[in-house]
Amino acid sequence: MNNNMEINKWINYLKSIGIKFDNITSEGIQPKEGYIGLVKNNSFISKSIQLFMRLYSKKKNVYSHSFMIITIPDKLGLYVVEAVDQGVHIIPYGASGYMHNPNVKYKVPVKSWTKSELNKISSASRDFTYVVTRYDFMNFLYQAAMIVTSKPWSGPKGLKAKTRTYCSETTAWLCNAARKNFFKEPWAINPMDIDLNKQLKDVV
Repeated sequence: MNNNMEINKWINYLKSIGIKFDNITSEGIQPKEGYIGLVKNNSFISKSIQLFMRLYSKKKNVYSHSFMIITIPDKLGLYVVEAVDQGVHIIPYGASGYMHNPNVKYKVPVKSWTKSELNKISSASRDFTYVVTRYDFMNFLYQAAMIVTSKPWSGPKGLKAKTRTYCSETTAWLCNAARKNFFKEPWAINPMDIDLNKQLKDVV
């Protein structure tokens, strides 16, 4: 019996006893507009970030990257908006490498996004790409200093911070575009701040 048949067997059994799997297929979670993705992998950079995330969160299971799922007016399908080494970009979800990826966990707000809020997230995502928003490589130093010393964030703050952003900061700015102060200091947010935010819940 192949893996998909085995997974389908268990999903059908769990459905038969009343457990709902609206977002799950035999190939994993099918994301929707407004989902936040948290990622970990085995690259050197990811492993390095995970080390600091464990120090920061005191958790064993940690993440090193984040992105959001959006839609774009007059275009079909889902898109990923994220900050990578080339800067903030928007790419089709199917071309992102996150489809059926076991190293991705999805989060959604406890209070679901409204359609108006989703539109604001989409608009803010496109705003990031209308100007050159480069990746903020210095965030690694600022995050490390904050974690090791337990002192407040020493990097750029406010609108000045938006000229260069990193992955979880970009996600935080997008959430704030929908709901004011969803994250109090988006410029200082790391992946585990997103994972542990009580306004968000895991997609299961």
